[in-house]
Amino acid sequence: MATKQEKALTDKLTGLGYPDFQSLPGEDGILMLHINDQLICGVLYALSMPDEQLKALINETVGGPV
Repeated sequence: MATKQEKALTDKLTGLGYPDFQSLPGEDGILMLHINDQLICGVLYALSMPDEQLKALINETVGGPV
């Protein structure tokens, strides 16, 4: 992941209360966001989402705040 994207993702997720995450390559090498071993969405999509919408998606996927 490009350093700029990595920093932006780290800042965004840390600010939302999710400091422990992974960005792993998915199909066609697209980086995917994982929290608690759960696939959340693509990294670029996560960066484009409003904070509250991303937080709601994460909470829905992992079953609440981590």
